[in-house]
Amino acid sequence: MTAALSNWQLDDAEQLLSGVERDPSPYVAAVPGADAAEGAPMSLGRAWADTLRAELLVRRLRVAGFTLVGDPVSPDSSAEPSLDLHAGVAELLDGTGGEADPRSESASRAALAIALVRSAKAAFDAADDDLQRAAGLARHARIELLSRRIDAAMDEAVEAASLLDPTLPPGVLLVDTLGTLAGVLADLELMPLALDYQRRAHETALAAATDADVLARDGADPDVLVAVAATRLGELCAELGEGLLDDGAPESAAPHFAEARQLAEQALAQLPPDSAGIVPAQIVHGWALVGMGEQAAAVGPLRAAVRLTSATADRARLASAQLALGRALRRKGDGRAGDEHLVAALDLATEHGLPRVRRAALRELCTLHADLNDADRALPYLQAYLSDELDRVDERRTRWVELFGRRKSLLETERAAGQLRRQAYEDPLTHLPNRRYAEARLDGLLAAGDVPALAVVDVDRFKSINDAIGHPGGDAVLRAVGELLVAGVRDTDEVCRWAGDEFVILLPETTAEQAERALERIRASVARYPWSDLGLDVPVTISAGIASATRGDDRKTLFAAADGVLYDAKRSGRDRVVRLSAVTQTRAGANPLDVLFGPAPEAPAPEAAAPEAPATTGEAAATTGEAAPDQAPEAEGVAGVQPSPRDAAAR
Repeated sequence: MTAALSNWQLDDAEQLLSGVERDPSPYVAAVPGADAAEGAPMSLGRAWADTLRAELLVRRLRVAGFTLVGDPVSPDSSAEPSLDLHAGVAELLDGTGGEADPRSESASRAALAIALVRSAKAAFDAADDDLQRAAGLARHARIELLSRRIDAAMDEAVEAASLLDPTLPPGVLLVDTLGTLAGVLADLELMPLALDYQRRAHETALAAATDADVLARDGADPDVLVAVAATRLGELCAELGEGLLDDGAPESAAPHFAEARQLAEQALAQLPPDSAGIVPAQIVHGWALVGMGEQAAAVGPLRAAVRLTSATADRARLASAQLALGRALRRKGDGRAGDEHLVAALDLATEHGLPRVRRAALRELCTLHADLNDADRALPYLQAYLSDELDRVDERRTRWVELFGRRKSLLETERAAGQLRRQAYEDPLTHLPNRRYAEARLDGLLAAGDVPALAVVDVDRFKSINDAIGHPGGDAVLRAVGELLVAGVRDTDEVCRWAGDEFVILLPETTAEQAERALERIRASVARYPWSDLGLDVPVTISAGIASATRGDDRKTLFAAADGVLYDAKRSGRDRVVRLSAVTQTRAGANPLDVLFGPAPEAPAPEAAAPEAPATTGEAAATTGEAAPDQAPEAEGVAGVQPSPRDAAAR
């Protein structure tokens, strides 16, 4: 079916479609899902049928007289110009066409094609199969190109390409999808990209040909699958070489023609004698020979290809054969014979909407008649070629302007989003992450099963600093402390400003003991900092409380633990680091004192003896003073508060 459409064998395609689930009339749009349960999505089979039917309708519109690539080059100035399918489809999309169109049946076909594509696209979008979606999008891009909706075609092609993951398993559908996308990209004047995708199609075909499961599932002939992909790759190589020749770079063109010849010869060796792929491979082989300067060897096989394709309904292939033969004859020096075949190629390309073949034929004809000093014949071809080139440049300019606008809009959106993120998660004074970020980051670490350590850091006697050097000086102190904190931790750790003169440090996969060593170094560096440069007579010091998480802890539990031991550091004389070696999970909103020291014990039963009070260890616990040990026993599973080694040394 797809081959019949690509070759403009429209009656054959219509007959093939007649056996597929379809509407009562191919020209009456059905309500999507009307033949299924209410609310049920359209099947992929139905979406494919609608896609192919839409392509058939658009191709019939072209045959009905709508132009896609420019008017025929004819000396008959009285000939009625063709209708512009692009303009007609645009009117139908806007709801302004139809009644005024003198060809109402063609207009209704265009409207139906649009409806079919839209319903099929919705079905493909709803599918979970990325390859099926990509295949549908690639066909839709082809339909948009046939309608000269260049921007829509590019959008579909980009979306299809994004779904073609390199890890997709090889198969016939993947080979066909990559080849279809390559053809679309070539028509969009993106030849290097087209070559890359067709090369990938060839490599995928080679991989599929060696997989017995794939061949059994898809019912493919491995030799034909590989040969067809090789022929298409060779065709793009030859076309790229031809473009380089036109640009005056024969040395750069030669490798592309050599590769095209090799691929065509491989395909001809693999294909069965009666295969439909023989003629396309012969055309590519002849084209490559012409590009390499072997015109005499190319003419005979190309004449045979023209003869064979003339007996079929494959008008697109015939146009390519006529072009290749005309090019060979012109370069061989037989301009009169070449003219006949090039004119035939031009007429077929114009009739069937083959823009690349048409431009090549116009250029060859213009060059041929210029070489024959026939200015009267050369001028119309030159004018048509320049007109086509101008249209192509205009389309390309429009496309790139739109793409630039989209990119600019995207960058502006990203910039605005970045500003919002900074406003939401950055402290404006220190430019460190703020409390909102710290909470979200800590939640993320704990949810991922990480066991971070958390340090809560406070600037000692910050109010007296503000009183001594004013609030601007206090702000400078906070910035300096933030910089010292960042300088003292690892790249994987994160320093955040919590509020006022309080900071927090998140240390992923870190024990309390490891965090304590880092914070002790930072505490010493803060004390050594030249604070007199900021107008202070006494050094600034910090106090820090550290807690490490265990599996299952939440943010509130961990922060309450670290904040509690910071309080102990403050009460123990400040300028010190205190750690809590473990934390147990408690419910959200628990009393911080309960987290640190456990809930108050229930009154013992009269017959039970009072429990023996546990011994306390560490300076922080010993200096609390408010509660006797037997009144606030340590929570089960929570190690005692550990002082900094500095405290022991101070004793």
